[in-house]
Amino acid sequence: MFEFDESTAIADILAAQQSILRIEQARPVIAQNTAQHAVNLVRDRIQLRGQNADGDPMISQSPKRTGRYSERYGKVRQQEGLRTDLINLTFTGELLNSSSWGVLEGDIDEFGGGFLNDDMSQRAEHLEDYFGPVFIMSDEEQQESADYFSEQINDLMRV
Repeated sequence: MFEFDESTAIADILAAQQSILRIEQARPVIAQNTAQHAVNLVRDRIQLRGQNADGDPMISQSPKRTGRYSERYGKVRQQEGLRTDLINLTFTGELLNSSSWGVLEGDIDEFGGGFLNDDMSQRAEHLEDYFGPVFIMSDEEQQESADYFSEQINDLMRV
């Protein structure tokens, strides 16, 4: 047996309506924050793990190597005090710094990640020809970004 209380039902509907309004107002910020989160995930995969989007380690195709780099370039990196145990696409830092790699804004409420200037975009194309897909989200990064987005929505619904 149960009872239907009209005032409780109306209060629940009004609370749900308020949650929907909060989400609607926060949607552009949540979308932009999620895009930034994804940009950071891709950058971290490249710089910290030296992997392309398929999860494969980036390794020079040269038969003679210093670490994962060609022998010649590996020695240059060592002289500069840079690591050679993984290819992280970071020599000057220019390719993946915040003025080159970041959130791109599309139409209203649409955001993505990518290169903010043509020079770095062309450099990235060359690197992807060599190492495979690098600057796209991996399946794991896509899932983590979707989870991040969902968490932001759920947080607003609990308010």
